[in-house]
Amino acid sequence: MYPSSFRARCGRALIDLYSERFRDAIAGGGLVAGLALFVRSTVNVLVTGIAERLAQYHRVGTAGRVAGTAGAIGTFAQLESVTANVGNDLKNAARSIRRSLRLSLAAMACIALGTAASSAVLTLYSSAVLRPLPFPDAERLVRVWLDDPQLGPRRQLNLPDVLDLETQVTTLDRFVATARSRVMFLGERSARRVEGEAVTAGYFDLLGVEPFLGRLFLPDEHLPGSEPVMALSYGTWNSHYGGDPDILGSTVRASDRNYTVVGILPPDFLGTIEDDFPDIEFWIPMVHDRTDEVRRSRTGSGYIWTIGRLGPGIGMAQAEDEVRTIGTRIAQANPETRGPMQMRVEH
Repeated sequence: MYPSSFRARCGRALIDLYSERFRDAIAGGGLVAGLALFVRSTVNVLVTGIAERLAQYHRVGTAGRVAGTAGAIGTFAQLESVTANVGNDLKNAARSIRRSLRLSLAAMACIALGTAASSAVLTLYSSAVLRPLPFPDAERLVRVWLDDPQLGPRRQLNLPDVLDLETQVTTLDRFVATARSRVMFLGERSARRVEGEAVTAGYFDLLGVEPFLGRLFLPDEHLPGSEPVMALSYGTWNSHYGGDPDILGSTVRASDRNYTVVGILPPDFLGTIEDDFPDIEFWIPMVHDRTDEVRRSRTGSGYIWTIGRLGPGIGMAQAEDEVRTIGTRIAQANPETRGPMQMRVEH
């Protein structure tokens, strides 16, 4: 799928990265997490491979435009070379299939079945992130989204939206939020990019998640000026820290600041941002400013996922009506930054 020049330049690094993430996924979430990673990686290869081919074509075309008429002949030759490379790839693939038709058909069938099975497992797992056990009251858990006529449905909220919902919504007796956090973990001789979640106070309590080791976050640790703390995923604790219980109280050096490790999450908890599991390696408190200036900085759709719990005796229709009303009120008060976007509730 990738051009030969790209494979020569980046192939080994991509294989090593996938191998490391696959080991972490299996360690942290078992076979389901491994299958989820496989499906995501397959889709990424297809998309980025096509993009790289197009980028190569674009670079050839750009070279011709810059060089002008004198460079047009050379550019045409380069374009012919790119086209020939793609054609050669297809011809070689066709020859291989003809030589061993049965084996090729069996291999393609296995790939198709494996991809279909993996996709089915991933779909079931993704659609059930908030609904099954071990989360208590799973049938009462909901998300609040923004529907944007330009960008599409199920957009994340921004911080002012979350702060307003916390104070105005009455049909949800609990309301928490989470956002992506991407940093570099710094070692003595190397660094690696990791993905995590920043969560608001009460996040783990709402989901009924208890630490495997240590503790989770205290309310004061979500306030500005608090000492940075972190909880690690079970998979990361095992694969990168050897399952050492003495990790508690130690310092993790990251690209933005140093964090004190206070807890380890259980092995079956992979977070609640569906697009990111099973890659989540850490959780930190979401620390934000609640000043009026921040409340007014409402621009478009945002970066925060939400989880709420329906109050006792409250149905989805009641929650939907209230959240829609709050969203309409916010849009009317902020016509320049909010526009036609509307809030909605979804199980």
